[in-house]
Amino acid sequence: MSRDKGAEKPSLLFKMDEGPDGYPLAGILWLHFGETENVAFTELEDVVETVESTAAVVPADENEHGENTDLNTLSNAHDMLVENDAPRADTEPLPPIFVDVSELRRLIPEGTHPLTLAPALLPGDFSVSTIGASHWIPRVFNKIYFRAHKPSIGLPEREEAAHIYKCLELEQGSKVLDAGCGYGRLSIPLAELGADVVAMDISPAMTEQADTFAREMNVTLETQRSDFRILKDVEVYDGLICTDTTFGSFSDYDNLSTLLTFRDALKVGGLLYLEVVNRDLCIRNLPNRTWWEGRGCLVQEDAEFDQLESRIRVKRLVVTAEGTQDECHIDVRLYSIHELIRLLKLTGFEIVSTGGGCRTQGAFFAASSEKLVVVARKNAQ
Repeated sequence: MSRDKGAEKPSLLFKMDEGPDGYPLAGILWLHFGETENVAFTELEDVVETVESTAAVVPADENEHGENTDLNTLSNAHDMLVENDAPRADTEPLPPIFVDVSELRRLIPEGTHPLTLAPALLPGDFSVSTIGASHWIPRVFNKIYFRAHKPSIGLPEREEAAHIYKCLELEQGSKVLDAGCGYGRLSIPLAELGADVVAMDISPAMTEQADTFAREMNVTLETQRSDFRILKDVEVYDGLICTDTTFGSFSDYDNLSTLLTFRDALKVGGLLYLEVVNRDLCIRNLPNRTWWEGRGCLVQEDAEFDQLESRIRVKRLVVTAEGTQDECHIDVRLYSIHELIRLLKLTGFEIVSTGGGCRTQGAFFAASSEKLVVVARKNAQ
């Protein structure tokens, strides 16, 4: 470890220790190096040694205001973790990130070293997995999908959109993002109600069909063929919806990153409508095999549940009347209600309501509800 003399400057590092109840104890460690401005750690062990010898733990629940300690100061820890044999000048701090540490405490696996958390929690440091041509999402959501599932926008879709419009407290002209919009089954009815909707999906087949429906129904709709997990928009939207299996289609890491992206894209006070498949209902019928006849095709799905990862894995085979076969593997994370609530609280959302779908908002019936819906608000940080 090397140190350059300079103006007195404290540095901060996030750490977790085990509390008396056996759970990880969250805290912020204040590392004070006296007349030290530039600090470069060449080995991770240097960080640990310095932490143990100089730092005092401040429990997350016991700061001077009696509030949860946030992680706004993690950027300094990030600087110290950079491997560099030579001293380096201080850089501009990264933008602050708010995390509810009391919720984070519940999610950390036993034995996880606290320093491994810093890169994942720093803004700009997470790198979501790429959705390439071989990924199951473009393999499933293509033009063949419309032969297996006929796209339609009718009374059920308009009733669901009206329910979402009310849940998000929207008004005429409210800016709304439909993340993973599909063929626009909710985007278009929301636009009909007067919302200014951005319909975003990574699938060309889906956005093209959404444009087609919008023209046929004379609805103004902005479609974007893009990955909503890496939005650059900041405080743009009054409301944001993510429905069906969209949110669970990625890794746990990507899903956490996605919620942070959603939070940043919403205006302060904006609302998120997050819908996923209800894990407790789904796993009662797994493993299973289903098949059905589409429009000139036969579809067969073999589904099983991975208990260790809480993911449903499906092998889908589509055989067309022309004699072609298309096989792909679907992989979706299934959430229980407490997991979803903790993730939302962890990423700075306030829970407004939970429910089992558009007909039972505010009432979640455990294993009987087909869907799991959480409405959450972005608060000022």
